[in-house]
Amino acid sequence: MKKTYITIAVIIVLAATAATAYFVGVPKGVLPGGEPVACTMEAKICPDGSAVGRQGPNCEFAACPNIPVKTDTNNETKSEGAIGVGETKNVNGVRITLNKIVEDSRCPSDVQCIWAGRLVANVTLKSDTDEQTLDLASDAAPKTFDTFLVSIAGISPEKLVSEPSTSYKITFKVENNQ
Repeated sequence: MKKTYITIAVIIVLAATAATAYFVGVPKGVLPGGEPVACTMEAKICPDGSAVGRQGPNCEFAACPNIPVKTDTNNETKSEGAIGVGETKNVNGVRITLNKIVEDSRCPSDVQCIWAGRLVANVTLKSDTDEQTLDLASDAAPKTFDTFLVSIAGISPEKLVSEPSTSYKITFKVENNQ
């Protein structure tokens, strides 16, 4: 009778050891041969209402698509926005920070000049997926950032000899580049 109990106890211990090795020893998401397991069909709802699924070797959710940020009470997206030095504003899905005026060689309105000049602004641009700090010139073509074209659309007030550049407002234009 003792042999029967010992045999049963040994079988139970071996079964428990095998079960533990199977469930703990195999990493999740990978079969014993090293092949990845198919991702589940779960979906993540993005802020724009679209859905993304899991992908890649770790079955992580895909990134949500870039969406324009709503900036006014009429629920419309503005493609232009005026920003002062040190200010930040969302314009058509891009968060723009005007860091400083790098160059202002524009001809003051109270002086007669041969050349109109230009303004160069240092800005930080942020979207859902990218961030970049760069210089934008008022006389240059729009710069490509993420899926957008960003440019200086206007400068106010007109340059005066006595007016410091920190009181200026730069109007930035942001267009989709798709």
